[in-house]
Amino acid sequence: MLTVKQIEAAYWIATLGSFEAAARKLHTSQTAISKRIQELETGFGVPIFDRSRRTARLTAKGEEVVRLGRDLLDARNRIVDCLNGQEREARRLHFGITELTAQTWLPAFVQAMRARYPNVTLAPTVDTSVNLLGRLSDSSIELIVTPDFPQDAAIAKVPLQQVMNAWMCHPDLLDTSRLVPLAEIARYPLLTLGPMSFTSSAVIRWFEAHNVAPGDCMSSNSNVALCGLAVSGLGLAYLPLHYFHDLVDTGLLAVVRSTPRLPKIRYVAAYRNDGPTRFYDAVAQLARRCCDFSARSTSAQMRRPRGG
Repeated sequence: MLTVKQIEAAYWIATLGSFEAAARKLHTSQTAISKRIQELETGFGVPIFDRSRRTARLTAKGEEVVRLGRDLLDARNRIVDCLNGQEREARRLHFGITELTAQTWLPAFVQAMRARYPNVTLAPTVDTSVNLLGRLSDSSIELIVTPDFPQDAAIAKVPLQQVMNAWMCHPDLLDTSRLVPLAEIARYPLLTLGPMSFTSSAVIRWFEAHNVAPGDCMSSNSNVALCGLAVSGLGLAYLPLHYFHDLVDTGLLAVVRSTPRLPKIRYVAAYRNDGPTRFYDAVAQLARRCCDFSARSTSAQMRRPRGG
């Protein structure tokens, strides 16, 4: 028979990366966690985790189970919160986001938080992903939404949407009607968010994985600033495709199709395991439901700088 404890075990193993970390999180033994997973797999004759790997890796069916299980656990947490009166508790939530979230689905998230937790005061910080992770680690921020980062046993992560970035430039900078080899892209000035961004780190690793060293790079902590540099013809900007597609449609920017293709960037909601994790996980699940990087929190005119 399927139980909430089995789903909970699978969820936390997938979130924290190991059976041991899940056992610590759930205040039980690793043997008990293993037994829950074994009962789940045996009961339905379906493997949830791939045991041929050294780390806990979900099978395809396991990913589906955990995805559906998040909704089950979220509903369970909401019932518990309701019975405990947690939704009426007055408190302040310090959370961190990067620029892209602030420019897209933050209003939907704020509206959802106010509806579910009317007595929680939201205290957001907008910063680079590296700085936000540092503040999460030193507990000056309780929850962050950033591009994914390496697993840390002290931090739980809830996966959100993936973002498709693209190289963009002024249409006169190069011929964008063809696939452009990576080595050719590397010869142009590259406009990225810089070393304090996990997104930029991912694209640098992408170059390294294909044995190509990028040349000149210019960086900014703002996608809007990078967009302005690209529109000015100063190089190839690495930008979120959906957010700036209107500038492509109007001819101010052109998309450079590269070979090999750029990787998608997975975002996560992350929080420490040593706080009120039931509340944090409920907030992270709310972020998962609100997450939509194709949304707009500002008009196109507001996004375009007018000076200053």
